[in-house]
Amino acid sequence: MRTDRETTSPQSQRAMSNLLSPTIPPLSAAASSQTSSLETHSDLTPDVSPASLPDLAAPADPPAPEQAAGLNAWVGKPVGRHGAKERTFSTGQRAEQAGLALTDELLERQRLRESNARSYPRKLPLVLARGSGMQVYDTAGRVYLDCLAGAGSLALGHGHPVVTEAIGKVLASGLPLQTLDLASPVKDAFVETLFDLLPVELAQNGRVQFCGPSGADAVEAAVKLAKTVTGKRSLFAFHGAYHGMTSGALALTGAIAAKSAVPNLMGDVHFLPFPSSYRCPFGTPHMSAGLCSAYTETVLRDQHAGVVPPAALIVEPVQGEGGVNPAPPAWLREIRALTAETGAMLIVDEVQTGLGRTGRMWGIDHATDVPQAEPWDGTQAGSPDESPNNSPENARDGLHSNRQSSHKTGNRVENQPPNSVVPDIMVLSKAIGGGLPLSVVVYRSDLDVWGPGAHAGTFRGNTTAMAAGTATIDFVKKQGLAARAARLGDRFLALLRQVQQSGSPGSTWIGDVRGLGLMLGVEFVNPQGRLDRSGRPFPDGCMAAVVQREMLRRGVIAETGGRENSVLRFLPPLIVTGEQIDMISAIFVEALDAAVVLREMA
Repeated sequence: MRTDRETTSPQSQRAMSNLLSPTIPPLSAAASSQTSSLETHSDLTPDVSPASLPDLAAPADPPAPEQAAGLNAWVGKPVGRHGAKERTFSTGQRAEQAGLALTDELLERQRLRESNARSYPRKLPLVLARGSGMQVYDTAGRVYLDCLAGAGSLALGHGHPVVTEAIGKVLASGLPLQTLDLASPVKDAFVETLFDLLPVELAQNGRVQFCGPSGADAVEAAVKLAKTVTGKRSLFAFHGAYHGMTSGALALTGAIAAKSAVPNLMGDVHFLPFPSSYRCPFGTPHMSAGLCSAYTETVLRDQHAGVVPPAALIVEPVQGEGGVNPAPPAWLREIRALTAETGAMLIVDEVQTGLGRTGRMWGIDHATDVPQAEPWDGTQAGSPDESPNNSPENARDGLHSNRQSSHKTGNRVENQPPNSVVPDIMVLSKAIGGGLPLSVVVYRSDLDVWGPGAHAGTFRGNTTAMAAGTATIDFVKKQGLAARAARLGDRFLALLRQVQQSGSPGSTWIGDVRGLGLMLGVEFVNPQGRLDRSGRPFPDGCMAAVVQREMLRRGVIAETGGRENSVLRFLPPLIVTGEQIDMISAIFVEALDAAVVLREMA
C-alpha cells in the first residue's frame, strides 16, 4: 500500500489548472431518467411536477482525448424541451447565443466590479435569470436542478406560492418594511409560529432576540449573552466548525484560511476535537466519540488543563461547511450533560440544520428520543461488541448514558427529560426567513439578563422576512416536510452509497458518504495518495472540484466544503421529488465517470 503522494509534474499542474478553469461555460447535459418508488409530492408546488422537469433523456458526448486538458473546447447544448411557456430565452440558436454573450458580459462585469472575496462564481460561473421550485434558469435558457438552494436557506425552493403570497400581502398592506424591534402583527405571528415548533422545554420557558439579517450576527448575540450571564470570557468550539464571517463568529470557525490574514480576532477561543467514524482526530475511528468526549471532559474539569472555564460551548448538530459531519447522538447528550454540570452555556448553532433539513425539525432532535438504556460503544454506528470501550478493562461507559441533564444558574436547577438535548441558547437563521434575511437567538428565560439595547441592529425588524418565515414554517409543519426529508434523504444516501460500493473506477475516489436527511456529502480522496493516522487516503479537493464542474455541465448545482474542499455537498430544497433525486444521482454517476477520465489524463 502506498504511503506517499506522487510528485505532480509542471505539465500535469498546468493541465489540472485548465481542467478547473472558472471560465468554462456551464453546460446542461443529461442523464437517463429513473423512476423513484417514493412519493413525488408534486402538490407541494406546481413547478416541481415531473411534467415540468427538463428532458434528461439524451446524455452528452464525452470529451475527446485531445480536449481533456482544456475543457474550454468541450461545447455542448443546453437542455432541450422546456415546453412552450418555459422558452423564455432559448427560442432558437440566435437567442441562445445572445444569452451566452450576456452571460459572458455580466460575469466579466462582476469580475471587474465585485470584490475578490466573491466565492460562488469562481466554481459556479452562472448568471441566473429566474428560479421555480427546484429549478433555476440562466440567461442562456439552460435549466439546472438546484442542490445549493441558497446554502440551505430556500427550504421550499424558488418562488414557492405560499412564500410569494405572504410577501405580497405584506407589500399590499402598507406595513413598514423595517420596524426595528417595535411590535407588529406580522412579528407576533412569526414568534408564535416559531415557538410552536421549538423543543417543548425551550418553548415553554424561552425568550427570543431578533438579530441582524445573518446567522453570524445571531452567533455574535449568543456569545455576548453567554458572557454576560456567566461573567466568563473563554469559549469552546470544535474542529471543523463554521459559525460565520464576522469577527467573533470567525474566531469560532475551524477553517483557518479566512482567519489567517486577520489579526486580533476574539480571544480565548479553544477548539476541541469533533468525533468522526471516518476521519477520527485521534486516528481511532471505532472509538472516536468516546475519546472526543473524554478530551472535552478533561478540559472542562481539570484545573490544570491550562484553560479557564468557558462561558459557553458552541456546536453544530451537523457540521455543514465543515464537510457534512453529523454529531453522534450519544455524544451530543454527553456534551449537554458536561456543560450542565460544569456551568458552561450550551449554544447550538441550527442555522443550516434547522427547520427539517436533517430529517427532524431541529438537528438536536436526533439526540433526543433514543432510549436511555442504549449502550454506548464509542462509535457513530455498529454493535457494542465492535468497540474496546465495552471491554472489562475499560470500565468507563464512554458517554455517561444514564446521566440526567441539569443546568444550574444560581440556586435554580432546570431539569431536562432523560436523553434530551435542549440547549441554553439556540441560534437560528437561513430557512426560518423563507429565503429572506432573518436571524434570531432563542434562550431560557432565566438567561435574559442583558439590558435594553445590549444587542441591536437596524434590520432586526424585517417585516417581509417574518411573513415569509411564518408561511414557510407553517408549510413545513403542516406538510410533514421534516419526515419527508428523512425518507427522501435515506433514498438519496442509499443511491450515493451504491455508487461508492459499485467497484467502478470512480468509486475508488469516494472515501465516505454521509449526512442526515437532505443534508448529504460525498468526501473524495486520492486512492493513490498517502494515508492519515486512521489509514484513510487524504482528502482530494481537486477531484471534488472536477465532479462539481461536471455536474454543473450536466445540469446540477452543488457545493463543495470540508477539509481541502473535498466534500461535494447536497442541500436540495425540502420539496425535491424522488424522481429528481434519482436524476441527480444518475448525473452524479456520469459526472464521476467523466472526472475520472479527466484526472487520469491531466
